[in-house]
Amino acid sequence: MQSVKEAGALVPLATEISKLRKQFHAQGLFQYSYSRLLGDFSVAIFLLVAGFCSQSVGLQILLFTLSYLRMLWIFHDLGHSDNPRIQRHLDLLGAIFIGHPVRGFSKDE
Repeated sequence: MQSVKEAGALVPLATEISKLRKQFHAQGLFQYSYSRLLGDFSVAIFLLVAGFCSQSVGLQILLFTLSYLRMLWIFHDLGHSDNPRIQRHLDLLGAIFIGHPVRGFSKDE
């Protein structure tokens, strides 16, 4: 449990992080287009299908792991996106592919 002194020290840090995040948004660093989403998702699906087609168990494990990590990274990137159409479907896709909702963890509340 945090002491009152430690909790008070986190407030300026949280404020500074929030300012930095807003600055990055203004520069367009968190833009996630549908073409990028389609490309990233296609890579993850390709790795998954290649894993099913592989004859080697070791290669299957590697390809399934890479596919899963790619999906996690996609959802991480989508969590930073401000595109309302992408955000609308993020929780559903997160529940289907990684087992829990994604939206809200990286947003300033």
